[in-house]
Amino acid sequence: MNPHKRLITGISTTKLTNEEKTILQDIQPGGVILFGRNIESQQQLADLIAEIYDILKTPLIAIDQEGGRVARLREIGVEPPSALELRTHGNTHHITQHGKLTGQLLQQWNINLDLCPVVDLSYQGDQHNSLKNRTWGEDFLTVIQNAQAFITGLQQSNVLCCAKHFPSYSQAKIDPHHQLPTMHPTYEEMRNNHWQPYIQLKDHYDSIMVGHAFYPHLDNSGVPSSLSKKINNYIREDVGFEGVVVSDDLDMGAIIENYDYKEAVDMALKAGNDLLLLCHQFDKLELAANVAQQQSKEENEASLHRIDKLLSRVAPFTTTNFSIVEQINQETFELRASLIGAEKAKQHSPEDANRSPVEDF
Repeated sequence: MNPHKRLITGISTTKLTNEEKTILQDIQPGGVILFGRNIESQQQLADLIAEIYDILKTPLIAIDQEGGRVARLREIGVEPPSALELRTHGNTHHITQHGKLTGQLLQQWNINLDLCPVVDLSYQGDQHNSLKNRTWGEDFLTVIQNAQAFITGLQQSNVLCCAKHFPSYSQAKIDPHHQLPTMHPTYEEMRNNHWQPYIQLKDHYDSIMVGHAFYPHLDNSGVPSSLSKKINNYIREDVGFEGVVVSDDLDMGAIIENYDYKEAVDMALKAGNDLLLLCHQFDKLELAANVAQQQSKEENEASLHRIDKLLSRVAPFTTTNFSIVEQINQETFELRASLIGAEKAKQHSPEDANRSPVEDF
């Protein structure tokens, strides 16, 4: 039993440093999450992921490949349509096609966990809380319909999905990348509205991500949702979800501005998160591994059982076929162009979102 498998780490740049190789080999975390800083060229990315597989054997390789500005692979390809573009100009057929192309592309890169769909409801025109253009609808029925269409396409390629950001921070007025939002919806409002995409699609999700916000009507202890056992229990009891629960990045300002790192990791694990995202401070991976090692045997075993079950659905490593990658990119461009026109489709969406204060671009 290796409790370090409960950790997903970021790495610093486009190649593993000697120190990163040594620490990854020694700790054997559950996997690696990729960002734009890790992506320079097609051959470079293929080599990087192959090396990670060689060190970790059966890793989760995670990425945020939603569409629009949150699509890390647009660094070496084309920008897929955003959720807003798809829901405004397209239909569920287009959304399923988008999911299918996303899954095919990730499969070629041996990336097996796509940290989406976002199932927060669009609220007041998408406030500046990092969700702009990323949401699938203004009511839960529309979100359910569109999220299911995306997942249907994505999972055809054995790529895992992750619904986010439970309990929902669409009403947040500040961005958790920098500060901890406080929100005041009641339990009834959350369960009857914002949690419906989780409840009704629980059998379709491979994992659920818990975001960073404080909900005094859900847990009045003052603990952020990602560190709250009570919030995690809502996922198990109210949603009825039995799969893997993932914490949002613990390197976000909402956490690091309020908690000591060791304390945050310990609280997140004890809260019931099976996997922790530790995206931007690789130098603290060993500290996090020590904290994971100190968790109770029962808690680690329950989480590791769910993680192993998740990994059983991951496709084996295959050599990247660059010609197929180019074909998928062309089809993705054609899809976006059919929605917003060829000239607009050639342009990248502006990178106007806040980022974790520790992230190095």
